[in-house]
Amino acid sequence: MFGPPRDILDLHQKAGRAGLSSDILIYYYGQQISHVDEDVREFLKNDDCMHVAAYRVYDQDVVPLLPAHSCCGFCAASCCGDEVQEKCERISGPYHFNLVPDDIENSCNLYRSVSEEDKCIFHDALKEQQMNISSYKAIIGLGSVSSHGFSE
Repeated sequence: MFGPPRDILDLHQKAGRAGLSSDILIYYYGQQISHVDEDVREFLKNDDCMHVAAYRVYDQDVVPLLPAHSCCGFCAASCCGDEVQEKCERISGPYHFNLVPDDIENSCNLYRSVSEEDKCIFHDALKEQQMNISSYKAIIGLGSVSSHGFSE
């Protein structure tokens, strides 16, 4: 999702559209959470089980799913696979944490280093998206640039 949903019900509806076996990613910057309900704000700032955080509004007695590695990224990170207390084999993915510091709202100098390889990958991805959008016959009447916004 690009930007946080306004309320928890909207979060559940959007997550449902992603499917049962999908991971849901919410990309947002700090200022965007000023326009959401308090329940969503608490969910986004949660540093514990995401399942519990998402359903706490509807059921105060909600508990994490078992086995823990099937619940969420936070539970998977703390899951112990067997009696030896080894870490769980399931990798929870690189996106189960806050990518941007919380104090980003107060910062006005944002910089990020991007390698040439990253630039090429991004360029290729945009070109692929441009070709995908251009292939739709229904929007060709608008002209290719008007239909997708990409120019050469």
